[in-house]
Amino acid sequence: MAFFKHDIVSVAPSPRAGLRRKISYEDRVKWQASPASKGMTSGGETKLQYPTTGRLPLEGETFTVLRGRARFADGWGRPTSGWTLVRDSDSQEWYIPTKCLLVVKS
Repeated sequence: MAFFKHDIVSVAPSPRAGLRRKISYEDRVKWQASPASKGMTSGGETKLQYPTTGRLPLEGETFTVLRGRARFADGWGRPTSGWTLVRDSDSQEWYIPTKCLLVVKS
């Protein structure tokens, strides 16, 4: 199914239906101030923050499609296709796997 800009979509129940985005400057500052960022790993290396963050969609939450076909690098790897860029009600942009979306209004 194709999604187009300004479509209103919701997330279908699925184990892969998590929202993902790259971390922001605020996320980075918050992590650097936390005790989790201090010290070294068991291998003797400094701790690095994961480059993406995510959350689960809320019940009945809808999103506005910004890009129907998008690529996203979830973690340290290469970008993969099969993602849709959406905006939530708080104006935060998220990537969601395209397979997990349902059109509410087009």
